Amino acid sequence: MSTRSSSKPAKAEAPFAAWQGGAMDAMARAGQAYVEGVVELNQELAGFVQARWKRDLELGESLARCRDLSDFTDVQRAWLEEATEQYAAETRKLVELGTKLASMSWDPVQKAMSDPSRSASS
Repeated sequence: MSTRSSSKPAKAEAPFAAWQGGAMDAMARAGQAYVEGVVELNQELAGFVQARWKRDLELGESLARCRDLSDFTDVQRAWLEEATEQYAAETRKLVELGTKLASMSWDPVQKAMSDPSRSASS
């Protein structure tokens, strides 16, 4: 049975333990950023859906007030143009939020990987 000094393995394991603690902290920060980003995405999408639903309901009211086919097609055309513009704008917003989410989630991990000596408090 060999007797090794317990101080030598501890010294050898210290850098790994410090890196592991930093990695765990980075993963926790990344997870928090991810959850916050998903909440922001959900809020944006819910607001958009609510606004579009309101406009869609208003379409029915507007169509009911039409006196002839020309009015009917004008109302439909205006609604379609507005909806197309709003969906395109919302798509841009969601892409921007998704990009921000990915960046914010990856940043803590990337920093921890590039500098394993970072302390858990940074």
